[in-house]
Amino acid sequence: MFFLPEKFEFLRNALEENNFLSFSVIPVEIRREKNQFPLRFCRGSQHSDLIPGIQIELVPENSRTDDLIRLITATCKKEFLDCDIIVIPLT
Repeated sequence: MFFLPEKFEFLRNALEENNFLSFSVIPVEIRREKNQFPLRFCRGSQHSDLIPGIQIELVPENSRTDDLIRLITATCKKEFLDCDIIVIPLT
C-alpha cells in the first residue's frame, strides 16, 4: 500500500494493535495529478508529478488477509488517508 509519510503513525499503530507486527516500510515517490500544487523550494517553486510517499509491504497468513484489508480500509477512512492497496497472492 502507498500513502503520504505524515500519515504513517496512524496506520502503524492500527497494524500493531491488531498483531500485524512484521512489515517492511519503503520510501517511494508517488505520482499525483498533474499540476495539483507546486513544490516549494528555497529558490522558488517547481511543478512535479511526484511527491514523497511510503510503501508498506505485509505478508499475512491467508486466513488473516481479509481482516488486514478491512483494517487498512477502516483506518484510511477514519484518518482521511489516501492509500492504494495492492494484493498479490504468494505461492
